[in-house]
Amino acid sequence: MIDPRSISEVKAWAYLLERGLHASLWTWLKACDPNGSGIVTFRLSDAAQELKRTHQSIRRYLKRGKAEHWFRAVENLGRGQYRVVLSSLYTVAKALGFRELGPCALAPVDRLAHPKILATDIVTEDQQEASRHAKKQELKAKKIRNNHPPDAGRIFAKLRFGARPSSTSSPRGTGASSRGSQENSSIIGSGDHCLFVSEKFPTYGCSQATVATKLGKSLSTIKRRQNGDQRCKQNIPAILKRQIAQKVNPPQGIATDQHLANLQQSAKFMDWAPAQTEIQRHFVCRGQLWYARNNLYLIQDITLKRRRHIRKFWRKKMDSLSHAMNGISCINGSRPAAECGTSGRRIATSPQTAEFLNTN
Repeated sequence: MIDPRSISEVKAWAYLLERGLHASLWTWLKACDPNGSGIVTFRLSDAAQELKRTHQSIRRYLKRGKAEHWFRAVENLGRGQYRVVLSSLYTVAKALGFRELGPCALAPVDRLAHPKILATDIVTEDQQEASRHAKKQELKAKKIRNNHPPDAGRIFAKLRFGARPSSTSSPRGTGASSRGSQENSSIIGSGDHCLFVSEKFPTYGCSQATVATKLGKSLSTIKRRQNGDQRCKQNIPAILKRQIAQKVNPPQGIATDQHLANLQQSAKFMDWAPAQTEIQRHFVCRGQLWYARNNLYLIQDITLKRRRHIRKFWRKKMDSLSHAMNGISCINGSRPAAECGTSGRRIATSPQTAEFLNTN
Protein backbone atom coordinates (compact mmCIF):
# COMPACT_ATOMS: atom_id res chain seq x y z
CA MET A 1 0.00 0.00 0.00
CA ILE A 2 1.47 3.33 -1.10
CA ASP A 3 1.42 6.37 1.16
CA PRO A 4 -1.02 8.87 -0.45
CA ARG A 5 0.90 11.77 1.08
CA SER A 6 3.79 10.99 -1.27
CA ILE A 7 1.61 11.78 -4.30
CA SER A 8 1.71 15.47 -5.18
CA GLU A 9 0.73 15.40 -8.87
CA VAL A 10 -1.51 13.25 -11.03
CA LYS A 11 -1.76 12.77 -14.78
CA ALA A 12 -5.25 14.00 -15.69
CA TRP A 13 -7.16 13.53 -18.95
CA ALA A 14 -9.69 16.29 -19.62
CA TYR A 15 -12.43 14.29 -21.36
CA LEU A 16 -12.35 11.57 -18.71
CA LEU A 17 -12.57 14.04 -15.82
CA GLU A 18 -15.68 15.54 -17.38
CA ARG A 19 -17.48 12.33 -16.38
CA GLY A 20 -17.44 13.24 -12.68
CA LEU A 21 -15.92 12.29 -9.34
CA HIS A 22 -15.68 8.56 -10.03
CA ALA A 23 -13.25 9.57 -12.81
CA SER A 24 -11.28 11.50 -10.17
CA LEU A 25 -11.15 8.37 -8.02
CA TRP A 26 -9.84 6.31 -10.96
CA THR A 27 -7.25 9.01 -11.73
CA TRP A 28 -6.08 9.09 -8.11
CA LEU A 29 -5.84 5.30 -7.92
CA LYS A 30 -3.81 5.31 -11.16
CA ALA A 31 -1.35 7.66 -9.46
CA CYS A 32 -1.22 5.25 -6.50
CA ASP A 33 -0.03 2.51 -8.87
CA PRO A 34 3.33 3.80 -10.16
CA ASN A 35 4.47 0.29 -11.20
CA GLY A 36 1.44 -0.24 -13.46
CA SER A 37 0.41 -3.57 -11.91
CA GLY A 38 -3.28 -2.66 -12.09
CA ILE A 39 -4.02 -3.75 -8.49
CA VAL A 40 -4.28 -1.03 -5.84
CA THR A 41 -4.99 -1.43 -2.13
CA PHE A 42 -6.05 1.76 -0.37
CA ARG A 43 -7.78 3.04 2.73
CA LEU A 44 -11.23 4.55 2.37
CA SER A 45 -10.24 7.44 4.63
CA ASP A 46 -7.32 8.40 2.35
CA ALA A 47 -9.54 8.53 -0.73
CA ALA A 48 -12.18 10.53 1.15
CA GLN A 49 -9.55 13.01 2.32
CA GLU A 50 -8.01 13.51 -1.12
CA LEU A 51 -11.34 13.93 -2.92
CA LYS A 52 -12.93 15.85 -0.03
CA ARG A 53 -15.93 13.52 0.10
CA THR A 54 -17.52 11.20 2.67
CA HIS A 55 -16.82 7.48 2.98
CA GLN A 56 -20.29 6.71 1.66
CA SER A 57 -19.61 8.78 -1.44
CA ILE A 58 -16.37 6.89 -2.14
CA ARG A 59 -18.25 3.57 -1.88
CA ARG A 60 -20.81 4.91 -4.34
CA TYR A 61 -18.06 5.95 -6.78
CA LEU A 62 -16.53 2.47 -6.56
CA LYS A 63 -19.87 0.86 -7.35
CA ARG A 64 -20.58 3.20 -10.23
CA GLY A 65 -17.03 2.90 -11.55
CA LYS A 66 -17.28 -0.89 -11.67
CA ALA A 67 -20.59 -0.68 -13.56
CA GLU A 68 -19.04 1.69 -16.15
CA HIS A 69 -15.83 -0.41 -16.59
CA TRP A 70 -13.52 1.97 -14.72
CA PHE A 71 -12.70 -0.88 -12.32
CA ARG A 72 -12.55 -4.54 -13.30
CA ALA A 73 -12.98 -5.79 -9.74
CA VAL A 74 -13.59 -4.28 -6.31
CA GLU A 75 -12.98 -6.17 -3.04
CA ASN A 76 -13.78 -5.00 0.48
CA LEU A 77 -10.92 -6.17 2.74
CA GLY A 78 -12.57 -4.92 5.90
CA ARG A 79 -11.48 -2.26 8.39
CA GLY A 80 -11.93 0.47 5.78
CA GLN A 81 -9.57 -1.06 3.22
CA TYR A 82 -10.39 -1.85 -0.41
CA ARG A 83 -8.55 -3.58 -3.22
CA VAL A 84 -9.40 -2.75 -6.84
CA VAL A 85 -8.26 -3.88 -10.27
CA LEU A 86 -8.05 -0.85 -12.55
CA SER A 87 -9.08 -0.89 -16.19
CA SER A 88 -6.58 0.47 -18.68
CA LEU A 89 -6.89 3.97 -20.08
CA TYR A 90 -8.01 3.10 -23.58
CA THR A 91 -10.38 0.39 -22.30
CA VAL A 92 -12.18 3.00 -20.21
CA ALA A 93 -12.26 5.46 -23.10
CA LYS A 94 -13.65 2.83 -25.46
CA ALA A 95 -16.29 1.74 -22.94
CA LEU A 96 -17.43 5.37 -22.66
CA GLY A 97 -17.62 5.71 -26.45
CA PHE A 98 -14.79 8.25 -26.81
CA ARG A 99 -13.09 8.65 -30.17
CA GLU A 100 -10.19 10.54 -28.59
CA LEU A 101 -8.90 11.20 -25.10
CA GLY A 102 -8.35 14.92 -25.41
CA PRO A 103 -5.54 16.89 -23.76
CA CYS A 104 -3.53 15.57 -20.83
CA ALA A 105 -1.83 17.53 -18.07
CA LEU A 106 -0.06 17.17 -14.75
CA ALA A 107 -2.13 18.72 -11.98
CA PRO A 108 -1.94 18.90 -8.17
CA VAL A 109 -3.77 16.05 -6.51
CA ASP A 110 -6.08 18.41 -4.60
CA ARG A 111 -7.57 19.60 -7.90
CA LEU A 112 -9.28 16.20 -8.28
CA ALA A 113 -11.93 17.32 -5.80
CA HIS A 114 -13.45 19.41 -8.62
CA PRO A 115 -12.83 17.33 -11.77
CA LYS A 116 -15.04 19.28 -14.17
CA ILE A 117 -13.36 22.58 -13.34
CA LEU A 118 -9.98 20.89 -13.81
CA ALA A 119 -11.12 19.52 -17.18
CA THR A 120 -12.15 23.03 -18.25
CA ASP A 121 -8.75 24.44 -17.23
CA ILE A 122 -6.87 21.72 -19.14
CA VAL A 123 -8.89 22.26 -22.33
CA THR A 124 -8.48 26.04 -22.00
CA GLU A 125 -4.70 25.75 -21.68
CA ASP A 126 -4.56 23.25 -24.53
CA GLN A 127 -6.57 25.42 -26.93
CA GLN A 128 -4.47 28.47 -26.09
CA GLU A 129 -1.24 26.59 -26.76
CA ALA A 130 -2.68 25.32 -30.05
CA SER A 131 -3.54 28.91 -31.02
CA ARG A 132 -0.05 30.08 -30.08
CA HIS A 133 1.54 27.31 -32.16
CA ALA A 134 -0.69 28.20 -35.14
CA LYS A 135 0.33 31.86 -34.87
CA LYS A 136 3.99 30.84 -34.72
CA GLN A 137 3.63 28.79 -37.89
CA GLU A 138 1.83 31.68 -39.57
CA LEU A 139 4.62 34.11 -38.75
CA LYS A 140 7.21 31.55 -39.84
CA ALA A 141 5.48 31.14 -43.20
CA LYS A 142 5.56 34.90 -43.70
CA LYS A 143 9.32 34.79 -42.96
CA ILE A 144 9.03 37.23 -40.09
CA ARG A 145 12.25 37.34 -38.13
CA ASN A 146 10.88 37.31 -34.57
CA ASN A 147 8.30 34.56 -35.08
CA HIS A 148 7.88 33.56 -31.42
CA PRO A 149 4.58 34.81 -29.95
CA PRO A 150 5.17 35.82 -26.31
CA ASP A 151 4.16 33.28 -23.71
CA ALA A 152 1.22 34.15 -21.42
CA GLY A 153 3.44 33.71 -18.36
CA ARG A 154 5.91 36.31 -19.62
CA ILE A 155 3.13 38.74 -20.53
CA PHE A 156 1.45 38.60 -17.14
CA ALA A 157 4.84 38.71 -15.39
CA LYS A 158 5.66 41.96 -17.23
CA LEU A 159 2.34 43.36 -16.04
CA ARG A 160 3.29 42.44 -12.44
CA PHE A 161 0.40 40.10 -11.75
CA GLY A 162 2.54 37.82 -9.61
CA ALA A 163 2.84 35.29 -12.43
CA ARG A 164 5.91 33.16 -12.94
CA PRO A 165 7.42 33.11 -16.45
CA SER A 166 6.99 29.78 -18.20
CA SER A 167 10.08 27.63 -18.64
CA THR A 168 9.11 27.03 -22.27
CA SER A 169 9.45 30.74 -23.02
CA SER A 170 12.99 31.27 -21.76
CA PRO A 171 15.16 33.36 -24.10
CA ARG A 172 17.28 31.37 -26.50
CA GLY A 173 20.00 32.46 -28.85
CA THR A 174 21.00 35.97 -29.81
CA GLY A 175 17.49 37.12 -30.67
CA ALA A 176 16.20 36.97 -27.07
CA SER A 177 16.84 40.64 -26.30
CA SER A 178 15.21 41.82 -29.52
CA ARG A 179 12.15 39.67 -28.82
CA GLY A 180 11.89 41.10 -25.32
CA SER A 181 12.09 44.69 -26.56
CA GLN A 182 9.49 43.91 -29.23
CA GLU A 183 7.11 42.49 -26.61
CA ASN A 184 7.52 45.58 -24.41
CA SER A 185 6.79 47.92 -27.30
CA SER A 186 3.77 45.87 -28.46
CA ILE A 187 2.02 45.81 -25.09
CA ILE A 188 0.48 49.22 -24.46
CA GLY A 189 -1.16 48.59 -21.11
CA SER A 190 -3.71 46.61 -19.15
CA GLY A 191 -7.09 47.40 -17.65
CA ASP A 192 -9.47 45.47 -15.43
CA HIS A 193 -10.71 43.33 -18.31
CA CYS A 194 -8.54 44.04 -21.36
CA LEU A 195 -4.91 43.80 -22.40
CA PHE A 196 -4.25 46.65 -24.84
CA VAL A 197 -1.70 45.83 -27.55
CA SER A 198 -0.47 47.47 -30.72
CA GLU A 199 -1.35 46.41 -34.25
CA LYS A 200 2.00 44.57 -34.52
CA PHE A 201 1.33 42.25 -31.59
CA PRO A 202 1.01 38.57 -32.68
CA THR A 203 -2.40 37.90 -31.17
CA TYR A 204 -3.48 34.46 -30.05
CA GLY A 205 -5.63 33.07 -27.26
CA CYS A 206 -8.74 31.06 -26.54
CA SER A 207 -12.43 31.88 -26.42
CA GLN A 208 -14.92 30.49 -23.94
CA ALA A 209 -17.12 29.40 -26.84
CA THR A 210 -14.31 27.18 -28.15
CA VAL A 211 -13.89 25.50 -24.75
CA ALA A 212 -17.66 24.99 -24.52
CA THR A 213 -17.68 23.32 -27.94
CA LYS A 214 -14.78 21.00 -27.05
CA LEU A 215 -16.44 19.85 -23.82
CA GLY A 216 -19.97 19.79 -25.21
CA LYS A 217 -21.21 22.27 -22.61
CA SER A 218 -23.07 25.56 -22.73
CA LEU A 219 -21.28 28.90 -22.67
CA SER A 220 -22.82 29.79 -19.29
CA THR A 221 -21.38 26.58 -17.78
CA ILE A 222 -17.84 27.49 -18.89
CA LYS A 223 -18.23 31.04 -17.57
CA ARG A 224 -19.39 29.70 -14.21
CA ARG A 225 -16.41 27.32 -13.97
CA GLN A 226 -13.97 30.14 -14.74
CA ASN A 227 -15.63 32.66 -12.44
CA GLY A 228 -13.17 33.95 -9.86
CA ASP A 229 -15.67 34.26 -7.00
CA GLN A 230 -16.92 30.70 -7.44
CA ARG A 231 -13.37 29.33 -7.54
CA CYS A 232 -12.44 31.27 -4.42
CA LYS A 233 -15.38 29.79 -2.48
CA GLN A 234 -14.20 26.27 -3.42
CA ASN A 235 -10.51 27.02 -2.66
CA ILE A 236 -9.49 26.63 -6.31
CA PRO A 237 -6.64 28.81 -7.68
CA ALA A 238 -7.99 31.73 -9.68
CA ILE A 239 -7.31 32.12 -13.40
CA LEU A 240 -5.56 35.23 -14.66
CA LYS A 241 -7.55 36.36 -17.68
CA ARG A 242 -7.51 39.39 -19.94
CA GLN A 243 -9.18 39.95 -23.28
CA ILE A 244 -6.78 41.14 -25.94
CA ALA A 245 -7.76 44.53 -27.38
CA GLN A 246 -5.73 45.33 -30.48
CA LYS A 247 -5.23 48.86 -31.68
CA VAL A 248 -6.94 49.83 -34.95
CA ASN A 249 -5.82 52.86 -36.92
CA PRO A 250 -8.71 54.53 -38.80
CA PRO A 251 -8.14 55.84 -42.35
CA GLN A 252 -6.19 59.05 -42.56
CA GLY A 253 -8.33 62.15 -42.20
CA ILE A 254 -11.25 60.39 -40.47
CA ALA A 255 -11.88 60.76 -36.75
CA THR A 256 -12.07 57.68 -34.55
CA ASP A 257 -15.70 58.17 -33.53
CA GLN A 258 -16.73 58.83 -37.10
CA HIS A 259 -14.95 55.69 -38.35
CA LEU A 260 -16.70 53.56 -35.70
CA ALA A 261 -20.05 55.09 -36.60
CA ASN A 262 -19.44 54.27 -40.27
CA LEU A 263 -18.65 50.65 -39.36
CA GLN A 264 -21.79 50.31 -37.24
CA GLN A 265 -23.89 51.87 -39.98
CA SER A 266 -22.53 49.44 -42.57
CA ALA A 267 -23.32 46.49 -40.30
CA LYS A 268 -27.04 47.25 -40.54
CA PHE A 269 -27.01 46.42 -44.25
CA MET A 270 -25.08 43.16 -43.93
CA ASP A 271 -26.94 39.86 -44.18
CA TRP A 272 -23.94 37.75 -43.15
CA ALA A 273 -23.97 37.36 -39.36
CA PRO A 274 -20.19 36.74 -38.90
CA ALA A 275 -19.43 40.03 -40.66
CA GLN A 276 -21.78 41.87 -38.33
CA THR A 277 -20.13 40.23 -35.33
CA GLU A 278 -16.69 41.31 -36.54
CA ILE A 279 -17.81 44.94 -36.70
CA GLN A 280 -19.50 44.79 -33.30
CA ARG A 281 -16.18 43.79 -31.72
CA HIS A 282 -14.83 47.30 -32.33
CA PHE A 283 -15.00 49.80 -29.45
CA VAL A 284 -13.51 53.14 -28.45
CA CYS A 285 -11.47 53.66 -25.29
CA ARG A 286 -9.64 56.89 -24.41
CA GLY A 287 -10.13 58.26 -27.89
CA GLN A 288 -8.59 55.22 -29.62
CA LEU A 289 -10.31 52.54 -31.69
CA TRP A 290 -9.73 48.95 -30.54
CA TYR A 291 -10.70 45.50 -31.76
CA ALA A 292 -11.65 42.88 -29.12
CA ARG A 293 -9.97 39.54 -29.79
CA ASN A 294 -9.72 36.27 -27.84
CA ASN A 295 -9.00 35.92 -24.13
CA LEU A 296 -5.50 35.33 -22.82
CA TYR A 297 -5.37 32.92 -19.87
CA LEU A 298 -2.72 31.97 -17.35
CA ILE A 299 -3.29 28.79 -15.33
CA GLN A 300 -0.20 28.30 -13.21
CA ASP A 301 -0.82 24.99 -11.42
CA ILE A 302 -1.17 22.65 -14.41
CA THR A 303 1.42 21.56 -16.97
CA LEU A 304 0.41 20.19 -20.36
CA LYS A 305 2.00 16.96 -21.49
CA ARG A 306 3.36 16.42 -25.01
CA ARG A 307 0.13 16.83 -26.93
CA ARG A 308 0.97 15.52 -30.38
CA HIS A 309 2.85 12.37 -29.28
CA ILE A 310 0.29 11.34 -26.66
CA ARG A 311 -2.73 11.84 -28.87
CA LYS A 312 -1.19 9.95 -31.79
CA PHE A 313 -0.22 7.03 -29.54
CA TRP A 314 -3.58 6.63 -27.84
CA ARG A 315 -5.56 7.14 -31.04
CA LYS A 316 -3.69 4.18 -32.52
CA LYS A 317 -4.38 2.12 -29.39
CA MET A 318 -8.10 2.92 -29.47
CA ASP A 319 -8.35 2.17 -33.19
CA SER A 320 -6.63 -1.19 -32.70
CA LEU A 321 -9.07 -2.01 -29.90
CA SER A 322 -11.99 -1.10 -32.16
CA HIS A 323 -10.74 -3.45 -34.89
CA ALA A 324 -10.06 -6.24 -32.39
CA MET A 325 -13.63 -6.05 -31.09
CA ASN A 326 -15.06 -6.91 -34.53
CA GLY A 327 -15.56 -10.64 -35.03
CA ILE A 328 -14.37 -11.74 -31.57
CA SER A 329 -16.81 -13.85 -29.58
CA CYS A 330 -17.66 -13.17 -25.96
CA ILE A 331 -15.53 -14.73 -23.23
CA ASN A 332 -18.34 -16.94 -22.01
CA GLY A 333 -19.34 -17.78 -25.59
CA SER A 334 -23.02 -17.01 -25.01
CA ARG A 335 -23.20 -13.61 -26.74
CA PRO A 336 -21.41 -11.89 -29.63
CA ALA A 337 -18.75 -9.33 -28.79
CA ALA A 338 -20.90 -6.41 -29.98
CA GLU A 339 -23.34 -7.14 -27.14
CA CYS A 340 -20.66 -7.59 -24.50
CA GLY A 341 -18.95 -4.19 -24.66
CA THR A 342 -15.35 -4.26 -23.50
CA SER A 343 -15.78 -7.72 -21.96
CA GLY A 344 -15.69 -9.26 -25.44
CA ARG A 345 -11.94 -8.83 -25.67
CA ARG A 346 -9.46 -10.88 -23.68
CA ILE A 347 -7.16 -8.44 -21.96
CA ALA A 348 -3.65 -9.55 -21.12
CA THR A 349 -3.16 -9.71 -17.38
CA SER A 350 -0.39 -10.58 -14.98
CA PRO A 351 -0.64 -13.87 -13.00
CA GLN A 352 -1.46 -11.91 -9.82
CA THR A 353 -4.29 -9.99 -11.53
CA ALA A 354 -5.72 -13.16 -13.09
CA GLU A 355 -5.70 -14.94 -9.74
CA PHE A 356 -7.48 -12.03 -8.08
CA LEU A 357 -10.14 -11.88 -10.80
CA ASN A 358 -10.79 -15.61 -10.62
CA THR A 359 -11.38 -15.47 -6.86
CA ASN A 360 -13.90 -12.66 -7.24
